[in-house]
Amino acid sequence: MTLPAIETTPSGLLVIKLPSGLTVLRESKAERKATAGTSNTPPAPEPKPLPPPPAKVIPIKSAPKLKRRYHVANPKTHGINWLAVGLGKTSDGELAAKLGVTVGVVKWQRYKRNIQPSVPKRHDIKWREQPLGELTDYALATILGVGESTVQAHRKRLKIPSFKSKGSN
Repeated sequence: MTLPAIETTPSGLLVIKLPSGLTVLRESKAERKATAGTSNTPPAPEPKPLPPPPAKVIPIKSAPKLKRRYHVANPKTHGINWLAVGLGKTSDGELAAKLGVTVGVVKWQRYKRNIQPSVPKRHDIKWREQPLGELTDYALATILGVGESTVQAHRKRLKIPSFKSKGSN
């Protein structure tokens, strides 16, 4: 292992020649002490003083909590006497069109007052007597006044295959 060669220049710089071939220039310790107070760089600016604390500090725990959900009143529903309009006597769609509100608003008002819909659910259908599988689910649903998925569910529950038209294999 060879040691680096160190030389001093007339200006006071140290020249360090490393075994790898690199040369490093440094100030000597004496030069650094002599020029410690005389730097060509301007002095760092003084840090700005911190602003004074606010007059009243509100701890985070005492900050008011916001409610997650809140009700914004619909101006269209104000002034409607919901007990006098016939909730549950006419369909929600007809009533909504008459009052100029959505069907959801009418349903909500009916639900709040525990009023049943005007068209009750069809619990009186005798599904074993219906032509399930002889007609399409859509056609039978239209005849019975129920949804297609209702007919499909009852047909599957009774294990009746779906309607196949004559042209299909």
